[in-house]
Amino acid sequence: MANQEDKNTTFMAVIYTSETNLTTLDKEKLKNWLNKRLAVTNIEIFKKDQ
Repeated sequence: MANQEDKNTTFMAVIYTSETNLTTLDKEKLKNWLNKRLAVTNIEIFKKDQ
């Protein structure tokens, strides 16, 4: 039997609204910009459903 521990992971969620989806490259650019401006790591980007 394997033991598994519950782990909490802290991340910053960014939710955006747009007619189009961000490309992977644009998401990476946004993550890098947020890292520099806010000094945070582990950012997840989500698109809000219309």
